[in-house]
Amino acid sequence: MSSPPPIPTDCFIKFLKYKMCSPSKGTKHNKWKCPECRRSITFDRSHKEIPYLHVHSTLRNMGSNMSYFKKWAKENC
Repeated sequence: MSSPPPIPTDCFIKFLKYKMCSPSKGTKHNKWKCPECRRSITFDRSHKEIPYLHVHSTLRNMGSNMSYFKKWAKENC
């Protein structure tokens, strides 16, 4: 059984901007703050893809889910 495919970083950043999230300054990694989030979203932008489970847990933190993201990504990425 193979693991789910990773999510392209550029597409995930587009989604964060769509959700009105803003990047924080002064950190080694990309750190984003979203209005609906309970905690900051952190990932390494230098990588072309973000692991599926990282995106899945981030979406849960945002009050969203993977099926909504996939539908959005299909139309916008």
